[in-house]
Amino acid sequence: MNFALFGRFFLEFAMMYPAEYLCLASLQEHLRAPRKTYAIGASAITLMGLAGAAVCCMLDIETNFLLIPLLIISFWLLRWRTDREVSISQTMFLFSVSAVMMSVCTLLAIVLNAEAELDNAQPVFLPSTSVICLTLSVILSVIFRFTAVRWSRWLLQEYHGEAFWESAWPLPALYAAFLVFCMPKEIGVILMNRIRIIAVLAVSISLLGIFLLLYEMYRVAKEYARSSQLDRENQLLAGVPPLYGAAQLSGTDPPPAARFPPAPACDLWPDRGRAAG
Repeated sequence: MNFALFGRFFLEFAMMYPAEYLCLASLQEHLRAPRKTYAIGASAITLMGLAGAAVCCMLDIETNFLLIPLLIISFWLLRWRTDREVSISQTMFLFSVSAVMMSVCTLLAIVLNAEAELDNAQPVFLPSTSVICLTLSVILSVIFRFTAVRWSRWLLQEYHGEAFWESAWPLPALYAAFLVFCMPKEIGVILMNRIRIIAVLAVSISLLGIFLLLYEMYRVAKEYARSSQLDRENQLLAGVPPLYGAAQLSGTDPPPAARFPPAPACDLWPDRGRAAG
């Protein structure tokens, strides 16, 4: 076995490590033993990376041929370590968003390192391309941690409308599949005219679109939750017995508990007999 080629394949599979973090960070409060879950995920990714690199190296195939089985195994592991209160649709949405982020980093790394990849005859990325991809994914994970993770956690905690999640998760899933389909077969095409600049702008705009999608979902769901809370508070206030003054103004009798006791009689005139004496 060519160990140099094996290492290049494993480095390409290492993209699953930041993908694991992007998934588990949003589900942090809904994981069974979070630290143990992170360790299990890292171990599983290492085993899948080693096995996938060995298969690709022996059969001389691209890593994309193993993409579907690896995604199925990863999603099963994620569901196994997630509480049952998180629905399949919610898990699929966060899993798909993570897949979009990794697809964006991979495509952007290919575009940025197109000159070096032009002479690559192997069915695997050059180590420089994989390093660029991992660097971009780490930067994206840091940005994701302070923005989209907070929005996703709030959505999971406060918004449980299943119809909302069922209609939301196919969008990032289809977009991730589209980005994988857009991976260039001929690297030389990227270097033609202004294709590289257009590709970088298109990928960057698409990444911004995913962040805007998460933010808008967060804003809409938060506004809906706020409106629902105000409706519940209004209903509770409508059931509270009115004050005595408000009852008089409205023309209704106050409840017995709200009636004031009668004031004692008070003689405003001085005692005539005592004054005469």
